[in-house]
Amino acid sequence: MNKWAFIAFALLMWLLPALLAGALGWSGIWGGGSAFSDLIIPAPITGGIFHVPSFVIALAIVKAYPTFTEQSAAVARAVLMSAVVLGLLQLIDLERLVQVITTDVGGRLFRMEQSYVGLCMASDAIVALSWVMRRPLEKQGWMMTSLFILVPAAMYVGSDAAGLDRLKEPFQFGRQAYTETRGDAVVWVYTRLDPSTRSFRESALDFVEQFRPEQRVDTDDLAIYFTNSLQTARTGAEGHPVATLCLYEDGTPDGWYEGAGDCFTGHESFTEQFQARSTQLFAVLPTDVSVYVMFNEFCQGIEIPSGYSGGVAHFDFCRGQNVDKKRAELEKVYGAEELDKLLEKP
Repeated sequence: MNKWAFIAFALLMWLLPALLAGALGWSGIWGGGSAFSDLIIPAPITGGIFHVPSFVIALAIVKAYPTFTEQSAAVARAVLMSAVVLGLLQLIDLERLVQVITTDVGGRLFRMEQSYVGLCMASDAIVALSWVMRRPLEKQGWMMTSLFILVPAAMYVGSDAAGLDRLKEPFQFGRQAYTETRGDAVVWVYTRLDPSTRSFRESALDFVEQFRPEQRVDTDDLAIYFTNSLQTARTGAEGHPVATLCLYEDGTPDGWYEGAGDCFTGHESFTEQFQARSTQLFAVLPTDVSVYVMFNEFCQGIEIPSGYSGGVAHFDFCRGQNVDKKRAELEKVYGAEELDKLLEKP
């Protein structure tokens, strides 16, 4: 290969991954723009930096290939074939593949990952192979070639599969939704366990600790629906819970139901009590007096734990409030007698 042919070959090898990424609609490494412009520039802050290693190695093989012995040439081919396979494997969403095979989740079996390294590796190796395969070899050594391909591929799949242990876990978070009533929320959880066993409830309680209402500023009452359908848990597809766990911020004991349970009817959360009472009071009293009445009604006898950092609606409303000080301020505005008359209304 003469000088200008080599330059043209190198230019093709450099441009091809950028062209492919642009055609696939990939975004830049930082999430914006087109991957085409990102891969063209080999700067440390662009995607092009991920292309440099495979580009240099593939180009070096192409440049030196005519001088290789028969055995070295066979090894070079095997290395490039292995790079193609490894690159393509990195473009496969293995987690998605496992889920489609082992659960009811729908969609395509194969879904492409946006892997700059995988795309560049496969592209460079394919371009390099298109050149080196022009040289006929008396003996390729397919046993050796197979080992070069299969061993690295198996090691990659094994290392990637090791990170998929969570897919084998008994519970997976699906999605969260809120009802029309403020403070009432629903969480769907996919489970591999049989809900009729005692170990199911014990394990489930450990898993849902992260969702407890007292740790969530926007939730008073929570219904956790367990389903054996990952499709239902994630997308809201038609399906029914195999078990329901009810959690309450106000200290009401946890409740278990077989199948779909109602966690909200018959239980009035603090937010619901507050809304109902405030609507009633605001209709007959000034706002500041209404708030004073609610402080009196809701905060008497409430003990806020030391070190409390927020999240429980009832505690948040009462924290730091001095009812006596509030009354003294209202007496300055309305007078003691007028304030007593107002307080008789509700």
